[in-house]
Amino acid sequence: MAQTAVERVPLKRAGRHEELANLATYLVADGSGYVNGECVVMDGGEWLKSGGQFSGPDALTPAQWDEFAERGKRAGR
Repeated sequence: MAQTAVERVPLKRAGRHEELANLATYLVADGSGYVNGECVVMDGGEWLKSGGQFSGPDALTPAQWDEFAERGKRAGR
C-alpha cells in the first residue's frame, strides 16, 4: 500500500520532515503576516492531480478493500 501511495504522487516520493519544517518557518516569519486562515496542502501534487486520497477505486486492490471492510465491521462501523 505504501508503494501505491507513492506512485499516486506526481513527485513520486513521500514528503520529508524538512519540507514541513520549512513551511512552519515561513508561517512564523514576519514575511507571512498577511497569510491567515489558509489551508496549506503538502502532498506532492496529489490533490491537484486526483482530488485527494482514495479518489480512485484502483488505488487499492480488492483484497485491500476487503481488509478495510473487515476492519470497519470490527470497529462497529
